[in-house]
Amino acid sequence: MARKFNTVLAILLLISSCVHGGNAAQAAAPNDYRFIPLGEVNDEAAERIVIELGLLNMLPVNERPNAIFIEIDSPGGSVDSGKDIIKAIEASNIEVVCRVGSNATAASMGFMILEACPVRVMSSSALLMWHTVSLSGGRINAKNMDELVGIINAMNHASANFVSRRMTLSAQEVFEKMQKGDWWMASDEALAIGAVDFVIP
Repeated sequence: MARKFNTVLAILLLISSCVHGGNAAQAAAPNDYRFIPLGEVNDEAAERIVIELGLLNMLPVNERPNAIFIEIDSPGGSVDSGKDIIKAIEASNIEVVCRVGSNATAASMGFMILEACPVRVMSSSALLMWHTVSLSGGRINAKNMDELVGIINAMNHASANFVSRRMTLSAQEVFEKMQKGDWWMASDEALAIGAVDFVIP
Protein backbone atom coordinates (compact mmCIF):
# COMPACT_ATOMS: atom_id res chain seq x y z
CA MET A 1 0.00 0.00 0.00
CA ALA A 2 2.83 2.42 0.90
CA ARG A 3 4.56 1.67 -2.43
CA LYS A 4 1.37 2.39 -4.37
CA PHE A 5 0.87 5.64 -2.40
CA ASN A 6 4.43 6.72 -3.20
CA THR A 7 3.90 5.90 -6.88
CA VAL A 8 0.71 7.95 -7.01
CA LEU A 9 2.39 10.82 -5.14
CA ALA A 10 5.28 10.82 -7.62
CA ILE A 11 2.81 10.77 -10.50
CA LEU A 12 0.91 13.73 -9.07
CA LEU A 13 4.14 15.68 -8.66
CA LEU A 14 4.94 14.96 -12.30
CA ILE A 15 1.46 16.05 -13.38
CA SER A 16 1.77 19.27 -11.39
CA SER A 17 5.22 19.96 -12.81
CA CYS A 18 4.01 19.36 -16.37
CA VAL A 19 1.11 21.74 -15.85
CA HIS A 20 3.19 24.49 -14.27
CA GLY A 21 6.41 23.90 -16.21
CA GLY A 22 8.39 23.02 -13.08
CA ASN A 23 11.89 21.58 -12.84
CA ALA A 24 10.75 18.13 -11.69
CA ALA A 25 9.26 17.31 -15.07
CA GLN A 26 12.38 18.50 -16.86
CA ALA A 27 14.60 16.48 -14.53
CA ALA A 28 12.69 13.22 -15.05
CA ALA A 29 14.53 10.70 -17.18
CA PRO A 30 12.90 10.03 -20.60
CA ASN A 31 12.04 6.43 -19.69
CA ASP A 32 10.49 7.24 -16.30
CA TYR A 33 7.04 7.80 -17.80
CA ARG A 34 5.39 6.92 -21.11
CA PHE A 35 2.61 8.98 -22.69
CA ILE A 36 0.00 7.50 -25.05
CA PRO A 37 -2.64 9.72 -26.68
CA LEU A 38 -6.24 8.54 -27.11
CA GLY A 39 -8.65 10.34 -29.43
CA GLU A 40 -11.48 8.56 -31.19
CA VAL A 41 -11.90 5.01 -29.93
CA ASN A 42 -11.64 2.82 -33.02
CA ASP A 43 -9.85 -0.34 -34.19
CA GLU A 44 -6.67 1.56 -35.09
CA ALA A 45 -6.44 3.25 -31.69
CA ALA A 46 -7.14 -0.01 -29.86
CA GLU A 47 -4.48 -1.90 -31.80
CA ARG A 48 -1.90 0.83 -31.18
CA ILE A 49 -2.58 1.07 -27.44
CA VAL A 50 -2.87 -2.69 -26.85
CA ILE A 51 0.46 -3.29 -28.63
CA GLU A 52 2.24 -0.46 -26.83
CA LEU A 53 0.99 -1.54 -23.39
CA GLY A 54 1.93 -5.13 -24.16
CA LEU A 55 5.45 -4.22 -25.28
CA LEU A 56 6.07 -2.01 -22.24
CA ASN A 57 4.93 -4.77 -19.89
CA MET A 58 7.27 -7.24 -21.63
CA LEU A 59 10.33 -5.14 -20.79
CA PRO A 60 12.59 -6.32 -17.96
CA VAL A 61 11.31 -4.87 -14.68
CA ASN A 62 14.26 -2.50 -14.31
CA GLU A 63 13.64 -1.06 -17.80
CA ARG A 64 9.91 -0.46 -17.47
CA PRO A 65 8.56 3.09 -17.06
CA ASN A 66 7.29 4.04 -13.59
CA ALA A 67 3.88 4.79 -15.05
CA ILE A 68 2.02 4.96 -18.34
CA PHE A 69 -0.13 8.02 -18.98
CA ILE A 70 -3.06 7.62 -21.36
CA GLU A 71 -3.89 11.17 -22.45
CA ILE A 72 -7.63 11.19 -23.23
CA ASP A 73 -9.32 13.73 -25.47
CA SER A 74 -12.02 11.56 -26.94
CA PRO A 75 -15.56 11.87 -28.33
CA GLY A 76 -15.95 8.12 -27.77
CA GLY A 77 -16.32 5.48 -30.45
CA SER A 78 -16.51 1.72 -30.80
CA VAL A 79 -17.62 -0.35 -27.80
CA ASP A 80 -15.60 -3.37 -28.93
CA SER A 81 -12.43 -1.32 -29.47
CA GLY A 82 -12.90 0.32 -26.08
CA LYS A 83 -13.23 -3.06 -24.40
CA ASP A 84 -9.92 -4.14 -25.94
CA ILE A 85 -8.22 -1.05 -24.48
CA ILE A 86 -9.83 -1.65 -21.07
CA LYS A 87 -8.61 -5.27 -21.02
CA ALA A 88 -5.07 -4.10 -21.80
CA ILE A 89 -5.20 -1.50 -19.02
CA GLU A 90 -6.49 -4.05 -16.51
CA ALA A 91 -3.78 -6.54 -17.50
CA SER A 92 -0.94 -4.03 -17.14
CA ASN A 93 1.62 -4.60 -14.38
CA ILE A 94 2.75 -1.00 -14.81
CA GLU A 95 0.67 1.73 -13.16
CA VAL A 96 -1.68 3.26 -15.74
CA VAL A 97 -2.88 6.83 -15.28
CA CYS A 98 -5.67 8.18 -17.46
CA ARG A 99 -5.57 11.95 -17.74
CA VAL A 100 -8.14 14.25 -19.34
CA GLY A 101 -6.13 17.39 -19.92
CA SER A 102 -6.90 21.08 -20.20
CA ASN A 103 -10.06 21.73 -22.26
CA ALA A 104 -10.19 18.05 -23.23
CA THR A 105 -13.15 15.67 -23.15
CA ALA A 106 -13.65 12.04 -22.15
CA ALA A 107 -17.04 11.20 -23.62
CA SER A 108 -18.92 7.94 -24.11
CA MET A 109 -16.39 5.10 -24.54
CA GLY A 110 -13.62 7.57 -23.68
CA PHE A 111 -15.28 7.98 -20.27
CA MET A 112 -15.59 4.21 -19.79
CA ILE A 113 -11.85 3.83 -20.50
CA LEU A 114 -11.13 6.59 -17.97
CA GLU A 115 -13.11 4.66 -15.36
CA ALA A 116 -11.01 1.54 -16.03
CA CYS A 117 -7.78 3.27 -15.01
CA PRO A 118 -6.24 2.70 -11.58
CA VAL A 119 -5.55 6.46 -11.37
CA ARG A 120 -8.05 8.88 -12.95
CA VAL A 121 -7.11 12.53 -13.36
CA MET A 122 -8.87 15.44 -15.08
CA SER A 123 -8.15 19.12 -15.56
CA SER A 124 -10.49 21.65 -13.99
CA SER A 125 -11.35 22.80 -17.53
CA ALA A 126 -12.06 19.29 -18.88
CA LEU A 127 -15.46 17.66 -19.36
CA LEU A 128 -16.72 14.10 -18.97
CA MET A 129 -19.83 12.60 -20.57
CA TRP A 130 -21.68 9.30 -20.19
CA HIS A 131 -24.86 8.05 -21.82
CA THR A 132 -26.72 4.96 -22.93
CA VAL A 133 -25.09 2.42 -25.24
CA SER A 134 -25.78 2.52 -28.98
CA LEU A 135 -25.54 -0.40 -31.37
CA SER A 136 -23.97 0.10 -34.78
CA GLY A 137 -24.16 -2.10 -37.85
CA GLY A 138 -26.69 -4.82 -38.55
CA ARG A 139 -30.23 -4.44 -39.78
CA ILE A 140 -33.24 -3.77 -37.59
CA ASN A 141 -36.50 -5.43 -38.53
CA ALA A 142 -39.73 -6.51 -36.87
CA LYS A 143 -38.31 -9.95 -36.03
CA ASN A 144 -35.20 -8.81 -34.17
CA MET A 145 -36.46 -5.51 -32.66
CA ASP A 146 -37.32 -7.03 -29.27
CA GLU A 147 -34.02 -8.91 -29.18
CA LEU A 148 -32.05 -5.74 -29.89
CA VAL A 149 -33.92 -3.80 -27.20
CA GLY A 150 -33.06 -6.57 -24.73
CA ILE A 151 -29.40 -6.47 -25.75
CA ILE A 152 -29.23 -2.68 -25.35
CA ASN A 153 -30.92 -2.80 -21.93
CA ALA A 154 -28.49 -5.48 -20.74
CA MET A 155 -25.52 -3.48 -22.06
CA ASN A 156 -26.76 -0.33 -20.33
CA HIS A 157 -27.07 -2.12 -16.98
CA ALA A 158 -23.66 -3.76 -17.41
CA SER A 159 -21.99 -0.45 -18.30
CA ALA A 160 -23.66 1.28 -15.32
CA ASN A 161 -22.29 -1.47 -13.07
CA PHE A 162 -18.81 -0.96 -14.54
CA VAL A 163 -18.52 2.82 -14.38
CA SER A 164 -20.10 3.06 -10.90
CA ARG A 165 -17.62 0.66 -9.24
CA ARG A 166 -15.62 3.47 -7.61
CA MET A 167 -18.28 6.16 -7.57
CA THR A 168 -20.33 7.31 -4.60
CA LEU A 169 -23.40 6.69 -6.78
CA SER A 170 -24.94 3.24 -7.03
CA ALA A 171 -25.20 1.41 -10.34
CA GLN A 172 -28.96 2.08 -10.31
CA GLU A 173 -28.40 5.83 -9.81
CA VAL A 174 -25.95 5.89 -12.71
CA PHE A 175 -28.40 3.91 -14.85
CA GLU A 176 -31.18 6.43 -14.09
CA LYS A 177 -28.94 9.36 -15.05
CA MET A 178 -28.11 7.61 -18.33
CA GLN A 179 -31.80 7.36 -19.21
CA LYS A 180 -32.18 11.15 -19.14
CA GLY A 181 -29.79 11.68 -22.07
CA ASP A 182 -26.16 12.77 -22.28
CA TRP A 183 -24.81 13.25 -18.75
CA TRP A 184 -22.11 15.93 -18.82
CA MET A 185 -19.85 16.40 -15.81
CA ALA A 186 -17.52 19.25 -14.92
CA SER A 187 -14.58 18.53 -12.65
CA ASP A 188 -16.32 19.49 -9.39
CA GLU A 189 -19.16 17.00 -9.94
CA ALA A 190 -16.80 14.31 -11.23
CA LEU A 191 -14.61 14.58 -8.12
CA ALA A 192 -17.59 14.71 -5.75
CA ILE A 193 -19.12 11.49 -7.09
CA GLY A 194 -15.81 9.65 -7.42
CA ALA A 195 -15.65 9.59 -11.23
CA VAL A 196 -12.05 10.87 -10.93
CA ASP A 197 -9.44 10.62 -8.22
CA PHE A 198 -7.73 13.98 -8.70
CA VAL A 199 -8.42 17.34 -10.36
CA ILE A 200 -5.51 19.45 -11.59
CA PRO A 201 -5.48 23.06 -12.84
